[in-house]
Amino acid sequence: MRPDWFIPTEFGSVSVAKYSRTRRVDPPSALLTMFSFCSSLHVMVRVGVLNMSIEIFVLSDRRLGTIEEWQKAIDAEGFDLRLDSSRPIEDLSGYLPAHKGDRLAGFECDHWDPADLLDDAPEIDFGRRWKEMLAFRFGGNLHELWGAYASAAAYARATDGAVFDGEAGKVMTADEAAQIARSTEPDLEKA
Repeated sequence: MRPDWFIPTEFGSVSVAKYSRTRRVDPPSALLTMFSFCSSLHVMVRVGVLNMSIEIFVLSDRRLGTIEEWQKAIDAEGFDLRLDSSRPIEDLSGYLPAHKGDRLAGFECDHWDPADLLDDAPEIDFGRRWKEMLAFRFGGNLHELWGAYASAAAYARATDGAVFDGEAGKVMTADEAAQIARSTEPDLEKA
């Protein structure tokens, strides 16, 4: 099991990225903005001050066949999010452009072997041994967070999967992930 990373803050030490593949903490004097979704604590960062990626994962037993199929699932969830469909879904690797209206809401997205996660976190009850995993990474931008959670919720529902929040160490249903995305929507206009 990976060790926790602790970042000292005025609130004490915060454990971050326990199940994350990407942990890059640059200056220790970084300013943190913290906010809570449900019971999970997410650490959001100011660009250039703290370089850290947040990861969530969709675990499922099948992949969606096309970006268009994924877009239909997003539309069915009622999210105003448009994925870039210029490359095939099987070629997803790195940044996937997405928009909410005229605002960027993209995120990094890759197909990974779920065994890497499942074997690394035996203390987490993932429900079963999943066959597929789609990883989402985003930084400290609220639109990226919204885009990643909205997309993950739709993908999980369309594939009868689950969403794993690597920061909180929590397996969620598609409904719970969608609720996180919806709970950020009132703040998107201010961001």
